[in-house]
Amino acid sequence: MNDEGKTKEQLINELKELRQELAFFKALSAENIPIARVLKDFKEIYENFYKSNPHPMWIYDLETLTFLDVNDAAVQRYGYSEEEFLSMTIRNIRPPEDIPALLENIAKVTKGLDIAGTWRHIKKDGTLIHVEIISHTLTFMGKRAEMVLALDITERKRMEEELILLAKKSGTVPLS
Repeated sequence: MNDEGKTKEQLINELKELRQELAFFKALSAENIPIARVLKDFKEIYENFYKSNPHPMWIYDLETLTFLDVNDAAVQRYGYSEEEFLSMTIRNIRPPEDIPALLENIAKVTKGLDIAGTWRHIKKDGTLIHVEIISHTLTFMGKRAEMVLALDITERKRMEEELILLAKKSGTVPLS
């Protein structure tokens, strides 16, 4: 930038333009401080509510059924690594005979909260578990997706079946 040969008036005008640009960038960076705080708050919510939730949770693509994200509890409870989950679809954790009902349920997904009821899942080691599924639609990584919370009710189901069996043996009617 060579200022030789410029008039005093041209230099003053350039200085004014530079001051305006500087003021603009100062204002822009001041506006970005709240945005940075919001992003920080969102990251904390994501880490505390989703990633560290004690119940298995995941986000899957409603079109491809591919896992897009999983939390730590899902990794621990199901036995798959995060990388393994992300290479799978939600079909992979279902018994084959449950897949038609799964696809039918997904076809009915609309916006918002869905209390999908009780489902059977298969862990990496082949163990069958019973879960109650609660989900909510969202856009994740630009894709129409669903965030799922899977509450393991395997022990509760086992105890209910035991109570029914005991009631049948004793001739009493179980409480509903």
